[in-house]
Amino acid sequence: MLPLALFPLVALLTYDWHAIAALNMPPDASSNWIGALGDCFAYYGYGAIGLAIWSVPLFCLIGAVGAIRGRAGRCGLRGLWLVGVVFSLACLLQVVEQHTPAISTLLRHLNVPNAGGVIGYLVMTRALSPLVSNFGSAIIMATLLVVSLIAAIGLGRIVALINGFYLWATVGSRATPRLESDDSSEESDLAAQYQAAVEAKAAAKAAAKAEKEQLKAEKERLKAEKAAAKAAAKQAAREAREHTRMWGGGEPPIPPPLPKEQPPAPKTAPASGAGSQSSDGPEDKGPYLLPSTALLSPLKRSTADHGDVSEMSQKLIDTLKLFGIDATMAYNVQGPVVTKYALNLAPGIRYSAVTNISDNLMGALHAKSLRIEAPIPGEECVGVEVPNRAPAGISFREIIESDAWKNFKGELPLLFGKDAAGNVLV
Repeated sequence: MLPLALFPLVALLTYDWHAIAALNMPPDASSNWIGALGDCFAYYGYGAIGLAIWSVPLFCLIGAVGAIRGRAGRCGLRGLWLVGVVFSLACLLQVVEQHTPAISTLLRHLNVPNAGGVIGYLVMTRALSPLVSNFGSAIIMATLLVVSLIAAIGLGRIVALINGFYLWATVGSRATPRLESDDSSEESDLAAQYQAAVEAKAAAKAAAKAEKEQLKAEKERLKAEKAAAKAAAKQAAREAREHTRMWGGGEPPIPPPLPKEQPPAPKTAPASGAGSQSSDGPEDKGPYLLPSTALLSPLKRSTADHGDVSEMSQKLIDTLKLFGIDATMAYNVQGPVVTKYALNLAPGIRYSAVTNISDNLMGALHAKSLRIEAPIPGEECVGVEVPNRAPAGISFREIIESDAWKNFKGELPLLFGKDAAGNVLV
């Protein structure tokens, strides 16, 4: 009985209008699982009552289930009321089609002209709607649909069906909704089922609430432990940086050990709908330790070619005398890149007299460039810096192993090299 009741449903589900000769010429091969009979049922059903044809499989299934359970009942009068249900449903769909784009799209897909078929078109579009408008005709058909349903199924069965689905949705009961209301104990059974559902729902709600509170407390405890561990790690890192900030060659000092993190507590199974705990941020791996200078290649200390410093000093004094500037050599500083000559000018001679003849001095000394400090800051001398014939190389390792770097007390040391006197600049 039940397999036969599934035939209308399968016929509608596997229907393809391309296999109908009246709609597609030449027709495609039938793909309907029920064959040509299924195509004919779907085609003429859509044409007669439109989308209301889908109520036929539903009624067939309900009738088959009732027959299997031995509750076939009186089919004659109920059958007439079911015809009224299908009729009113087809008429309602004819009106609703005009206000529902989804139904229009479905009709185009099925190649069906009207949502209510020929019956809906003749009754609603041609007869009722011109007389009482779409709204009035919809009210009439909705009333007829409700009356037909109550008469065909029975008010008691409808209430039992609604209660059964409510119990199934809220409690998860597998009991099928009762459609018969012949027994006198039906109301007491429904009341008992409803009370059991209410109690089960309250118990489930209380258990879920308790589990949620437990999970929340566990999260707060883990969060507090993680915050304490992170604060201890930052403090240890700060102390380690104070010890290792300014170290020279050799192995760096070993930082104090970081506090051990507590092992994570076992995770409790989250309640339904509760998400997993997310991490608060990246892990703090402790202070950064500078690598040892032993990693750098050993370099020989480079020396500059200063030339004959005495001869250069005398040539500088003689050139100044040619321009009427009397000067004596105070001292010289032999740096890695330039050699500075400090001159004492005779009284009454301005510093600008030396700067004005800088080009002449550069030519006389055969220098590629020349720089004049007039005067040298903090002194009364005039400085003339002349590039060495070959400058001395300055290596990174030489600077980073110097006392100036090791003894620097600033927050962020920056290495510049050496000045004209050969002093390390940090």
